[in-house]
Amino acid sequence: MANCGLAESAGKSLGKVLRENSTLKELNIAKNSLGTAGAKGLAEGLKENTTLTVLDICWNSIGAEGVGYLVNSSLGNHKMKLRVIGNNVEQTTLKAFYDQLKASALSDDGDSDTRGPTLEELLAQTECDSIYTLIGKVTNLDPAVAIEAVCERFYCNLISDEICLPFFTCVAMGRMRNLQKDCLTELLGGPKIYKGLDLKTGHAHLRITDEHYDSVIDHLFAAVLHFIPELPTCVGTALTDITEAARLLVVNTQLDEPHVRLLNACDVEDQYVEALNNNKAEAFFTKSLWKTGNFKKRGAGHPALEVSD
Repeated sequence: MANCGLAESAGKSLGKVLRENSTLKELNIAKNSLGTAGAKGLAEGLKENTTLTVLDICWNSIGAEGVGYLVNSSLGNHKMKLRVIGNNVEQTTLKAFYDQLKASALSDDGDSDTRGPTLEELLAQTECDSIYTLIGKVTNLDPAVAIEAVCERFYCNLISDEICLPFFTCVAMGRMRNLQKDCLTELLGGPKIYKGLDLKTGHAHLRITDEHYDSVIDHLFAAVLHFIPELPTCVGTALTDITEAARLLVVNTQLDEPHVRLLNACDVEDQYVEALNNNKAEAFFTKSLWKTGNFKKRGAGHPALEVSD
């Protein structure tokens, strides 16, 4: 039932079905439009259901309130795996909900050993020195190959999202994926191979909002979970900490160095014409964004980028 146009009313109807159903084990209703009201209706049925083991309600615009309804209704069913990424909820908030579910399970089971190892303990147990090498071991791949696969999946997700897609208009995606792969490699403790701009400088002109950033991070976690469905809690926590630290550098940033001057459209046009008249410089503009006209199109159609940037 994923991606089949389900609206709020469907959530309420499914809730009524789940209240009486005792045979359904998995329910995938991802990529619909249930919204908060639909999640509330679904949650009402989950309160009395103890047989469902997997509920995937990713990308349904249910928000933190909707996730809260589902988490609270699932406290009595510790066997159920609840998947809720892509619903405009910050990863720190999702972690808090996850911790609530874990605490409830521990309270009922009385088993402190089910908390799982810390990241340091997990790395020691697996003989890994970083999350980078751990991902390689878990996927049974060379770490570099595993990270490249995650990034490929990540970017496929990004360009399928109408919120993220405009930021990649006329962008060289091959180069962008390589930069992302190298950056992620360093952030996860791998070799220091990133040669791009620092995060603040690289994103300052894009006017990225928290909504944009949350959507990107949802896609990153979805890519990781695609290859590691049973992601250890401590690794998920570490990834959340890393991405939240990066938020401060990426969201609503601007370059405030006194020597930086943004050119207006006339300045850029004049410099471009001058460059084309220079025999030495002209070669660098052949088949460039300016030469093809794509730069001007990008400036007009890009929601967060103007020619003056």
